[in-house]
Amino acid sequence: GDLFSQGLKDKLAIIVNHHNAVIEKLYDAEAIRLDETLDDLNTAVERIRPFVGDVAGLVKEHLDKGNEVLFEGAQGTLLDIDHGFYPYVTSSNPGTLSIPVDIGISPKMMGKVVGLTKAYATRVGAGPFPTEDEGEMGDRLQDVGNEFGAATGRRRRCGWLDLPLLRYAAELNGVDGLAITKLDVLDSFRRLKVCTGYRQPDEMIKDLITPRDFDPGEPIYAEIEGWMSSTSDARTFEELPEKAQYYVNWISEQVGVPIWMVSVGQCRKAVITLPDFPF
Repeated sequence: GDLFSQGLKDKLAIIVNHHNAVIEKLYDAEAIRLDETLDDLNTAVERIRPFVGDVAGLVKEHLDKGNEVLFEGAQGTLLDIDHGFYPYVTSSNPGTLSIPVDIGISPKMMGKVVGLTKAYATRVGAGPFPTEDEGEMGDRLQDVGNEFGAATGRRRRCGWLDLPLLRYAAELNGVDGLAITKLDVLDSFRRLKVCTGYRQPDEMIKDLITPRDFDPGEPIYAEIEGWMSSTSDARTFEELPEKAQYYVNWISEQVGVPIWMVSVGQCRKAVITLPDFPF
């Protein structure tokens, strides 16, 4: 990038002059010194250099050799700047659509896609959340699930799984299999609710077409009996309580995507892989 460019000083001068005009004239503050800033950057360059390279070339090399390459996204699909609940979004495209563009590879090089979803729903900050539970159940989900933002420490808003939104995310990202996390958080809930659609004055909506100007109306819930027993010691799908198995299988049927993984705790051993898991 620019840090390794011979024209770094010239590019930096343009930026420094631009900001100094504001700093000096508007705030009457001390200007940024170009040479000092350049020295700081040159010092950083040597520390960074070993970790910078041709990512696209490296990925292609491994794929050509038959090696497996894992691309991991961060944040949720509905925070996507183009396909999320704008303006309550992040600054990028966190889903699979960004991989070819950001990495520099052909979309044809992408393999299987695993979609991650919690067994319930959460959100940090403002924005649409049709299934948010602002009462006792939402508080229990927050407490049992330890739902605080990883970066900010803010309390996450909690609610019930939303199938229309999950289907939308699965279709947008081309999900081949789902990984359902934090199933154990629901162990002590006698009844579970899952949103199957939205009721509006003139119609019922079961699928999300676009999140822009999202106004779902009233969520329509299916109620499912909880299993009221611990799942944390289960290491195979068959060891889960029957009602927990039903919940997972029912989600798969509703979304139209097989379940590949289920997690019932924080440790690696608490991740259950199902027979269809391809890796």
